[in-house]
Amino acid sequence: GNATITRVVGGLRSFRRAVSMAPEVWIPMLIRTALKPEAHQFVFTVLIMLSTISCRKIPESLWLCISKLLHEFHE
Repeated sequence: GNATITRVVGGLRSFRRAVSMAPEVWIPMLIRTALKPEAHQFVFTVLIMLSTISCRKIPESLWLCISKLLHEFHE
């Protein structure tokens, strides 16, 4: 439950740092990946699994963080 969420949030933070350190490398790769249906399914599956694992334990701040990340990647 909580350990999984902590690891996912930590991974997202690390990924965000990596993208900010070398956007010229990461942005084109993310665009190519985002166009693939497999990537959409993967993200959807991860979000569903997280919500299933700890449906009542997920703090509102995590949902806001996920929403913010999705909006940033969408732009």
